[in-house]
Amino acid sequence: GAAYVAMYGILVAIFEITMVIRGWLFHCWSLGASNKLLRNAITRVLYAPLGFFLQNPVGEILVAFTKEQDILDENLVDTLHYLGIYGLIMLSTVITVSVRDW
Repeated sequence: GAAYVAMYGILVAIFEITMVIRGWLFHCWSLGASNKLLRNAITRVLYAPLGFFLQNPVGEILVAFTKEQDILDENLVDTLHYLGIYGLIMLSTVITVSVRDW
């Protein structure tokens, strides 16, 4: 009985550690991508010719900034998270189907 409790305790500890590492990596990746996107967008707008601002209202520029930032901050990270989950489900299914009964 104690061996099973120890084994499950070790598995839970490994799971928790990998979830913390995954969260930290997602945070670093998302923060770096957001900073790069914002830096590039600001640089392109600041160095745009004057005609750009005459043809595009400031509100539309702000909507474009916030829309792209929202996609990067929310949707892309969630999509990557679900990709990992479904990838692991597919991997476990393939392993379960491939392994013979002993």
